[in-house]
Amino acid sequence: MCLADRQSNQQWHHLDPLPLCSQLELPSLDQDVEVTRQGQSRTTLCDHESFTTGGKTDEERTVELLREFCDADGVSAAVSVNDTSGLVDAICFQTASQKRLFRASPEVIMVDTTHGTNKNYYKLFSILLDNVFGKGQYVQHSLVESEAMDNLTFCLNEFKESNRAWVNIRVVVRTRILKKREFWPKLFPMPGKFFANST
Repeated sequence: MCLADRQSNQQWHHLDPLPLCSQLELPSLDQDVEVTRQGQSRTTLCDHESFTTGGKTDEERTVELLREFCDADGVSAAVSVNDTSGLVDAICFQTASQKRLFRASPEVIMVDTTHGTNKNYYKLFSILLDNVFGKGQYVQHSLVESEAMDNLTFCLNEFKESNRAWVNIRVVVRTRILKKREFWPKLFPMPGKFFANST
């Protein structure tokens, strides 16, 4: 069940996907739509999404979603591709509201990684700051293939490139996994920086 159907039980009775499928030039979908019609099942929004994205690989859909994301004003996204394997090592993305939030209070950031939390085994590398209520607010998300120094350096450099206020950072709080990295002073070379380790 897709998110749209969870939010609303409304079904799309008058949707005619046949012209849409012929515009997409996917003849196999015409047959699928006809079988669905003959079975007298109602077409839901998820069916429509399946018809329009059918035949695309995960990579093609990911690229399409990133392009759609980047069409919005003020957002940034960057992809790091391994030169030898051609596989993606890291994807960084930041919304306009995350950038505004960081500009408002850039003095202390927290850097965190999670691992083994999804079926593809990607690691989520996040940069957060505390809001006025003491709650962590994300100011950048990155999916990384591994916690290799190159990937983390890429993500932090993208963050610095997208946020000019990074020079105002005075304290970097990092997780236990990241505390052994000697590259922190190189990435934040300003005097007076304090690198704290969280438990």
